[in-house]
Amino acid sequence: MNKNILYPKNIDNLLKKNELIIQNEQNIEKIDKVIKWKNWFTTQNYNYNYVCKKNEFLKSYCDNNQFSLQIWHHGNKVDSIICNLLTNYYSEYNTELTKVVDI
Repeated sequence: MNKNILYPKNIDNLLKKNELIIQNEQNIEKIDKVIKWKNWFTTQNYNYNYVCKKNEFLKSYCDNNQFSLQIWHHGNKVDSIICNLLTNYYSEYNTELTKVVDI
């Protein structure tokens, strides 16, 4: 998987990454979460306008019907979450950039 897909900086590459996970993952639970996130995201009327900085990338999150589009920092040893951009739940990662929907 190339770096643009592995660490997507735009929605198109994030969706490509998720499709690759759906097609190639063996863990059925992970596939189900990615599909649920994709279904949730496509129903949102969200205009993505954040520009990822150096070492930032987008990531999808799904757990117990909690969904979010997140910004992560890619570090030398570990990747860590910065904040949510779009979510349907409140969390400590919500900031002024976060749009909360479907609560």
